[in-house]
Amino acid sequence: MKIHLTKSVVMVVTILWATMAGAFDRSVFDNLDYGIYWYQNQIVSQKANPGVANPYFMNGQPTLIYIHGWQRDKTPLLYRETFDRSAETGIAQDLMMPWKQAGWNTGIFYWNQFGDEPDVKDAESKIWSINGPKAMRWRKADGSYVDSNIDQTAAQLFVSSYKSALSGYTGNNIRLVGHSLGSQMVIVGAKLISDAVDRGEIPANLLLKRVVLLDPAFIGDARAYLNNDITVEVGHDYVFALKQKGIIFESLSTSSVSQDASIKTLMNDTAYRELKPWYFNGFDIVGKHLSAIWHYWWEYAYPPRPITGTALSAVSSSASDSAAQTWMSSTKKMVHDQGAWTKTPADDNYKQVIK
Repeated sequence: MKIHLTKSVVMVVTILWATMAGAFDRSVFDNLDYGIYWYQNQIVSQKANPGVANPYFMNGQPTLIYIHGWQRDKTPLLYRETFDRSAETGIAQDLMMPWKQAGWNTGIFYWNQFGDEPDVKDAESKIWSINGPKAMRWRKADGSYVDSNIDQTAAQLFVSSYKSALSGYTGNNIRLVGHSLGSQMVIVGAKLISDAVDRGEIPANLLLKRVVLLDPAFIGDARAYLNNDITVEVGHDYVFALKQKGIIFESLSTSSVSQDASIKTLMNDTAYRELKPWYFNGFDIVGKHLSAIWHYWWEYAYPPRPITGTALSAVSSSASDSAAQTWMSSTKKMVHDQGAWTKTPADDNYKQVIK
């Protein structure tokens, strides 16, 4: 079985990385910088450092951590993603304000210097292994690559950052959201966190409540660094096992990036929605792919949207855990039915379709 993005999709998606980020100081990229940054709003943040008080993180509150995907040629531009998606939505409002008003900690895990590779497959390999084609090299602000002796994968580095940033956390509501290649990061990260809980290395309340896959991307065929397994199939196995431990998975498809048959099979084991962003033309894969991110942030401001012709509501970022759990276990997925021509989630309706 071959799992891949078509060449045209890869070429188009490559373009987006210079258009969807925020500028950071050059000093951040002259050396290797990865880890979790807690955000005050959509743009102001402070890195989570051990022993350093962070004004943007509150112990005991519900917590959202977002993980980005492939970052080709982003480092020399001094860009990283933030929660500010105004360039894509065309509106200036802070999409994270409703989350903040509801008490959420909001953070981003950055692995952008590792993910800045010309070939997306080389970025993907760093999620799973330190023995991929480019090992764990990272990119500097001047565009050069540094061959590091780092002995942890990007997913393992995330879990180390996670344990540190959430040391002393007293809540029990943590949601991990990954976009595109970042969906692989959140699946592998969830598996490693679950294993650490089982071994007693971290407290049980750090087990994730929900894991969200936004237009997930899996690239390539069998990989030598995975004993010739295929990433989407291993990821699917992880999802199946983690569901048995009570972790809720949801997914949102917005473009052809997530339309491969094996990716759909994985999403069928989640609370699966298909968004139809028809406000972009048919060839705008970039716009559609990015819409998964800001649509998920934006819809939190609204109650879950209705299912046409029923008394049901679709799962959304604002939906309860129990509702997401129900849809995850359902034989049906949710498909965008009304509101597809407008960016705002306020007028969205969905219909039920057999998975």
